[in-house]
Amino acid sequence: MSITLALTTVTVSRVPADPTRDGFDPQPDAEPVVTGVRAVIGNPSGSQNITAGDRTVVTFPFTTDPADIQADDTITDDTTGDEYRVMWARTRAGLGLDHTEGECEQVQGAST
Repeated sequence: MSITLALTTVTVSRVPADPTRDGFDPQPDAEPVVTGVRAVIGNPSGSQNITAGDRTVVTFPFTTDPADIQADDTITDDTTGDEYRVMWARTRAGLGLDHTEGECEQVQGAST
């Protein structure tokens, strides 16, 4: 089964693992892991750091049909094109309502 209500679909992308790459190498482009996953991206919560720089962090809870979603993946809302970085995700099973839930964020600006 899956989530009962979906407001959008998302594409999940991931940077391929490369044990030979170090922190100074450019990061390769993320590759789609799964597409067209039914999802709900919830109400945002956020903070702003104005003492050390202009940085705004907004976090969003999300729920999707069961999917391979991991921390540091990128979720792209197929309806709006908005991109989010996954902070954590867990697949939950039970009562025929299997789903994946977690939290993602959008960061604007940089803190020094």
